[in-house]
Amino acid sequence: MEARLPTHKETWTRDNLTRFAKDPWFVACLELCEMYAAAGDPQRTWIRSRVEAAHSGKVGLFGLRAAVSGAREHNVGLVRAGLIAYAIRDLGHEDIRDVLMGFTLIVHCAGLAGADVPLLLREVAAISGPALRTLYEEWAARYPDVSGIGAMGWRQVDSPDGIAFSRY
Repeated sequence: MEARLPTHKETWTRDNLTRFAKDPWFVACLELCEMYAAAGDPQRTWIRSRVEAAHSGKVGLFGLRAAVSGAREHNVGLVRAGLIAYAIRDLGHEDIRDVLMGFTLIVHCAGLAGADVPLLLREVAAISGPALRTLYEEWAARYPDVSGIGAMGWRQVDSPDGIAFSRY
């Protein structure tokens, strides 16, 4: 499991959600999400406990990239992986405001990918820790009356690779 946690250095840039590749660390994070989803509650708790501050931001970035890829490819499975990545990183090393900014984008991408958004949120809530479970369930109950990407500082843009997002 730890071998799938991202250890490379990556600095946030404006292009992080515009131009990116599904490189080996993307694949490793996708495998981590699949392992997490297949695990039992004790194993999922253990996986969440292994995510240190050095991993948290990268797992979150994977979640955003997976969701953007899902929106581009109309692949709900990739968006689901993005939600699972956020469940894995949990709130242990993050400010809830940062989590909400990314989470809002993932939910937006779920709609673009063609997901039944409330159903998807409830599905991932069932395998999340208490904090993210609450967030996912609340948004599932309120969807589509939830915060939009503009309120969180995002804007949708076109890129050579398809749909992309940048911060204001």
